[in-house]
Amino acid sequence: MIKRIFAVALASAFVAIPSVFLAGCRSEACSDGTTTGGVALINTGTASCKEGNACIADKSGAVECRLTCASQDGAADGCPVNYYCTTGSTGAQYCQKTTHPIEEGPGTWGASCVAKKGVSGEDCNTAAGFGCYAESPSAAGICTLYNCAADSDCKGGFFCATVNKNPSADSKARSFGETQKVCIPRDYCAPCEHDIDCPTIDGASQVCARDGAGKRFCTTECTGDKGCKDQATCRPRADQGEADKEGNVCVPRFGTCKGKGDLCDPCRSDADCASGAICTGEAFGNYNTEKFCTRKVADCADCKGLVGKMDDPYLRGNIAGFACLSKPDTTFDFPTNQCFGLVQFGTSADANVLGCYTPKKTNDR
Repeated sequence: MIKRIFAVALASAFVAIPSVFLAGCRSEACSDGTTTGGVALINTGTASCKEGNACIADKSGAVECRLTCASQDGAADGCPVNYYCTTGSTGAQYCQKTTHPIEEGPGTWGASCVAKKGVSGEDCNTAAGFGCYAESPSAAGICTLYNCAADSDCKGGFFCATVNKNPSADSKARSFGETQKVCIPRDYCAPCEHDIDCPTIDGASQVCARDGAGKRFCTTECTGDKGCKDQATCRPRADQGEADKEGNVCVPRFGTCKGKGDLCDPCRSDADCASGAICTGEAFGNYNTEKFCTRKVADCADCKGLVGKMDDPYLRGNIAGFACLSKPDTTFDFPTNQCFGLVQFGTSADANVLGCYTPKKTNDR
């Protein structure tokens, strides 16, 4: 298990702060109303800050010379190591220092690793708290920080997520109820505050939109449901409480990215589900991308009749039924006495896969 070793990382070497951050901000130069990228700043920044910096107010309103940025990729318009691009109280973007500084080098943020070597494999800088993150020993892996405490511990474009312990680079066998904290890329449904928080994933640009409850999440723009994940639908941003935004985005059919933990509520890990239930969706060869909570019952007979109790129109229209295992079945790889949803996948009525909000796949969507 990777251990968080702040002391080692900080004591072994001094982490230098780039000189571009060290210039002071004169208050008399912070009120002329110039703009950067169409966003009004508190100042020009040129009279009192070094090149590339501007007097910018952070989230609390404190004004200092800060390095401006436009991406999370660390390129010319991004931030140096140990900083991430964030948005201040006026909407201006600047580089914020992470709360887990590291020495720049191999085996850290996003570096490729061979998953079959395990989480603590030699490809990642384990001394700084990094490990190989993958969904199984045979999957592609990336080096990232384990046992993070907050999003600010992570690199730009990553967040501190609670994930199931396994499957992972250590084991393909599913764990139940055991979770861990890991910095992972902000993909679909990851929490965010601004567009800059959501990185490009597999070549697709993301935006930070609102869900049905008004919470912000990372997603992609779309022109129809075919451009969205199985459990999502394409809706106008204006219908999501963003009257000032044009275009459509993929939003959860459930309404939000995470529910309260009941049966069929969306989830990311077992920690999002009610006691005894699990976050599932990985069975059947990952035919769909939906992950949802099961419901723990004393007897599988308790799962009968649940379809009629569901009020959600998407469930009534798409779910094929509910099932339960009274004895272990390696096809599903999860505990017995769990109610779970099935959706139709194919032309045969009994060709079902795990799911609740995934539409019937009797033909190409």
